[in-house]
Amino acid sequence: MTKALVAYEEWRAKLAETTSIVEAKSIGAKAEALRTHALRVHDPEMARRMGEIYLWAQHRMGELCASLETRPGMKPVITGDLRFKAEALRQANLSHGQATRCETLAQIERPEYGKQLSEPMLPTIAQLVLWVRRRKAESTENPTCTVQDLQELIDSGRQFGTLYADPPWPYENQGTRSATDEHYDTPTMEWISALPVEKLSAPDAHLHLWTTTGFIREALALVESWGFAYKSMLIWVKPEMGIGNYWRVSHEILLLGVRGRCTFLDKGQSSWLQCSRGAHSEKPEEIRHRIEKVSPGPRLEMFARRGAPNWTSWGNEIERDLFYGPPE
Repeated sequence: MTKALVAYEEWRAKLAETTSIVEAKSIGAKAEALRTHALRVHDPEMARRMGEIYLWAQHRMGELCASLETRPGMKPVITGDLRFKAEALRQANLSHGQATRCETLAQIERPEYGKQLSEPMLPTIAQLVLWVRRRKAESTENPTCTVQDLQELIDSGRQFGTLYADPPWPYENQGTRSATDEHYDTPTMEWISALPVEKLSAPDAHLHLWTTTGFIREALALVESWGFAYKSMLIWVKPEMGIGNYWRVSHEILLLGVRGRCTFLDKGQSSWLQCSRGAHSEKPEEIRHRIEKVSPGPRLEMFARRGAPNWTSWGNEIERDLFYGPPE
């Protein structure tokens, strides 16, 4: 126990000073190894202390990852250009999904996670990520969008010629590096299907709906339940190797649903795009630009993570003052 206490104080001090993602990750890995050993020998106090160091390491990694976008002398990271941040993450052998989770943890002002969550056991990374996002959503100073906000749009008479949606599909297998539950609260299919999309759609409108190979049936059914007829698809090809129980899936699918008599504004666009992946579930901005070329306004993005010019954006990470988007 004495060695563990020495390591605890030493690693805590290093984490407060380090400016290296690699060093913070190394400290976290050592602490996690000691925590596993402590659990094996039934030493709960040592396990908790090492667990705290591991979480603090993740927190520090998040602070450093976030600083990559604003560090002096470095080109700002803009949508579609992740070269500099990607290089730093590559050196640390850290995926964009892991970096996103760490950055979410870094939003906690004082990383005394066990006390903040009032849990008898140290929380997992996934639990902390969800807790941070729920706290942000519940904040009275910075509330995020809810289903009620969609109803307010309907009550005000707003209708959209383009709806763009990237729902968090409820995968049963949450044990992979792409597990959805570690990034956001995953709703049920019933909840997604019940969203009032049809009432938000203009009589002539397009629906662009992201799906994966595992949810093609559900996505096609969702297109119909939202009041559209399936017409075509666009394939996003990723040069990186993906995961999968059969083919290693390196693409995603954007289904096109049409309501009324709504043809493409520009019929010169191809049905595929090759582009590297970004953070977890983040889609290339080039797709949005193509949608703007082929589909009419006004435009609503659902399950959005950030606002976009000339779009109304709705999602549980969107601030309500951004939700209402541009005027008609």
